[in-house]
Amino acid sequence: MEFEELQKVWTGMTNESFYEVNEQVLFNRIIRKKKSAHHVTNSSELLTILVNLATGLFIFLVNVYGKENTWLYLMSAWMLATAVYGLFHRTKRLGNQPAASSSINDHLNQAIHIAGSQVRLSWLMRMNILPVALLTSIGLWTAGKSPALVAGLTLFFLLCFYFSGWEHAIYVRKKNELELLKGKLEE
Repeated sequence: MEFEELQKVWTGMTNESFYEVNEQVLFNRIIRKKKSAHHVTNSSELLTILVNLATGLFIFLVNVYGKENTWLYLMSAWMLATAVYGLFHRTKRLGNQPAASSSINDHLNQAIHIAGSQVRLSWLMRMNILPVALLTSIGLWTAGKSPALVAGLTLFFLLCFYFSGWEHAIYVRKKNELELLKGKLEE
């Protein structure tokens, strides 16, 4: 149960205010949230770097050894630039991370920092779908592929963009929960 639910149950049963907070339970909850945020952010950053690097190199090599297409070179450059940005984002996040200590507040600040980084990364990767879709569609169109294939891939990218909005909203909600908890603790 969340704190508010416990407070309502306690007040309803005893008609007394429920002000006591079990600090160890709160501390463990913050640590769990911090570890979860760290795991998700770390995985997202590494996947962004590796997938974009591998895809960029693959598209480049296929284009060099196949029918050359300028749009695919641009796509390859975009994917490699995205991988470099992912590495930059990760390095910046790790460098700006708040100092570690044993206080609840410091762990909560770290969790908020990590969650904020994940929110920014998910938004950027969501926006990244648009140029990838555009370059892919134009590359296929200029390569003489069927209009049905181009339309199908464009629809696929639009669906990816739509569903990535749900994922982004989850990260925003988790960050907001941490900030709300911090606000309650500071009261």
